[in-house]
Amino acid sequence: MLKQYLDMLSESLKEKSGLLDSLLEATKAQDQLLSAEELDMEAFDQLVNAKDEDVNRLIRLDEGFENLYQKLKENLEAGKDQYKSQIKELQELIREVTEKGLQVEAQEKRNKARLEFHIKNEKNRIQRGRSTSRAAMNYYESMNRLGVNTPQFMDNRK
Repeated sequence: MLKQYLDMLSESLKEKSGLLDSLLEATKAQDQLLSAEELDMEAFDQLVNAKDEDVNRLIRLDEGFENLYQKLKENLEAGKDQYKSQIKELQELIREVTEKGLQVEAQEKRNKARLEFHIKNEKNRIQRGRSTSRAAMNYYESMNRLGVNTPQFMDNRK
């Protein structure tokens, strides 16, 4: 019975590893989009949505893993020698998952900095557009206030 639960924990970690691979690929794809001069927001949003689904699945896997592990914890302590190879495999999978999680986190931090750079540039572009528009409007209003003066030396008689 405990062997089956250990197999379930192992499968859960393998699935989590696959999800982290998927997240890392999507995060690298976001990095490529953020490296471009113009950010393709539609493609970026699609990647965010795909990553959101993977993150939600990861959370469910983590919760399930943690619940199952808490139920087995005492039995594992008691049968440590009997299940040594499976415990060693689980430890290796946990190390692998942790390493992948750190890679995703590091890439996310780099992407965040690049996204903030794009947002700052877009705000500056919009602000420049507004001030240009404001200057044009001020010029237009100034010209309208002057009014059209008829030439004073013109003969208006017919």
